[in-house]
Amino acid sequence: MTANGLPIRMRSFTSAATPPQVAELFRQSLGQPLVENTVGAKLVLGRSQGEHYVTVQLAAAGSGTRGVIAVTELSAAINGSASSRNADQRLLAKLPAGFKIVSRTVSVDARNRVEHVVLTNTHSITLNAESVKSMLGADGYIFERETQPTGEYFPRREAASRDARMLFFKNSGGEAVAVVSRDDSGRAGVVLNTTSYLERAK
Repeated sequence: MTANGLPIRMRSFTSAATPPQVAELFRQSLGQPLVENTVGAKLVLGRSQGEHYVTVQLAAAGSGTRGVIAVTELSAAINGSASSRNADQRLLAKLPAGFKIVSRTVSVDARNRVEHVVLTNTHSITLNAESVKSMLGADGYIFERETQPTGEYFPRREAASRDARMLFFKNSGGEAVAVVSRDDSGRAGVVLNTTSYLERAK
């Protein structure tokens, strides 16, 4: 996956051993110097190894451990940042002035390419929705339907999010879902997920 231009290869694992036991194994295998941080209930270990930076995140899972290993190639991160900036500029060029990209994440597996983009601005919910429709329409997506987000999207349904909208799109090679809402500060936001079906493209 790529997060804001940073290429990352990730793999998750589980172990019957406790987090302290698993952490000690990684301390021995990764060597020193080793950066250690606690984020919430998770222990994060990090170390630079040549052209790569390795991060191990560990958390308790029942009586055992659930972990994620992430490896980043440092030289690729520099090139990826430039590529990400260009992609951001192309996206913003399709939207009205005032839109800002908060984050962009791209992941690829054997079947799909998934892009997750978060944008923010001070425009109305209606302008945001119409802007997303126009942008995706120009990319060949067909608008299918609109609903109000519920449940996992806005479990408490604060007043600021009552006019939120969820937009669904499709094209011959994928689909897209956009959630448009306003936060408690009054700023509007767009969370856009697009999925391209790689198997169909072969």
